[in-house]
Amino acid sequence: MTYLGYRGTLVCVGLPKGTVFEVDPAAMVVNSFRIVGSSLSNRAEAKEALAFVAMGKVKVELTYRHMSEIADVYKELEAGQVSAAHYPIRAAGS
Repeated sequence: MTYLGYRGTLVCVGLPKGTVFEVDPAAMVVNSFRIVGSSLSNRAEAKEALAFVAMGKVKVELTYRHMSEIADVYKELEAGQVSAAHYPIRAAGS
């Protein structure tokens, strides 16, 4: 879940039987995370999907703005001019 952005979705595919992982419910609520599963896939397809990411075929559109512009960002979000997924929250110093 560390790598998901706000309103991110974790898709579980090709997991071995009995796979278990821990999730922080508070983080799920605060960040609007979703977890979905698919039994229509397998490990080979999961590897293929990750290969697309490694080849650079999956593009993430992010916009970083200064904290001083937060009011403008909220106005743009409320007006539907941008998606919240474009504005990750970055901790100070990172």
